Amino acid sequence: MKSRDKENSREKGVPSLEVVNQEQKISKQTLLIKQPSFILLCTRTLTCTATSSEHETLPKGVKILLKEFDDLFPPKGPMGLPPLRGIEHQIDLVPGASLPNRLAYRTNLQETKEIESQVQDLLEKGLV
Repeated sequence: MKSRDKENSREKGVPSLEVVNQEQKISKQTLLIKQPSFILLCTRTLTCTATSSEHETLPKGVKILLKEFDDLFPPKGPMGLPPLRGIEHQIDLVPGASLPNRLAYRTNLQETKEIESQVQDLLEKGLV
């Protein structure tokens, strides 16, 4: 969206969807406009923080944004392994080698439950 279009949409009160990369700075002007603004910070995580009841209470602008990119997040993952490709990567095991003796990563109760449910899903699908 060009800057002139942004100004016109703000003057008319038309909400706009803007995506800002983490490296870009959010200007004071963006934060001081009188429209509601939402900042979505995505990080790698093992836990799911959204539930169906929370999704119903989201603001309309966020619902529109999530619906726009709905095709990127299918409700269920693929059933089975991916198809064979031209290059297959493998791990060559050394006979008689010992396993590394390390402690498991520390997780809180919520993360532990999520890991257990994901492992159970993978076992049911036959992927593990």
